[in-house]
Amino acid sequence: MFAEINMKREFANVEISCWETTDKKLSECSRSLHFWGRDAAKPILLHAIDEMIAEGVPSRRNLTLDPPDIWPRLCKRMRLLLVSEQIELKRMYLRRDGDIAILEFTIDAIREFRSAVTSWMNGAEDFRIAPANWKSKSFTPGKHDMASADLWFWTLYAGP
Repeated sequence: MFAEINMKREFANVEISCWETTDKKLSECSRSLHFWGRDAAKPILLHAIDEMIAEGVPSRRNLTLDPPDIWPRLCKRMRLLLVSEQIELKRMYLRRDGDIAILEFTIDAIREFRSAVTSWMNGAEDFRIAPANWKSKSFTPGKHDMASADLWFWTLYAGP
């Protein structure tokens, strides 16, 4: 399904922290993934997203993360996947598997993710994207959308 590619050097040891919580105070989802990153790391993530959009479906990028070891349920690697819309997946499926954050997107959802990363780079503070627009009557999420975590973006001095 995905062409295997060697990880580019720029995608290794990226100074982004990604961790999982199960605190329902933050959102409707039972699980949340959280991003915190140094300013120099954010364009690297954006570059990976842009490469995937240019490559089209299916595409994949793997990043190794070099986060400070201060968060519980910390992810050491990130796998970004761009896939076709399916019955089970209409937008995004965000999850943690061991020490890997797996962020799976359809084309519309990866564009939303790109916009969020750009906002985060430009200083937007403490916001989230969710896999499904739960309030929209015109959107019927798939099984994976419903099982997905949401994703929070934190600034340097904030956190959950």
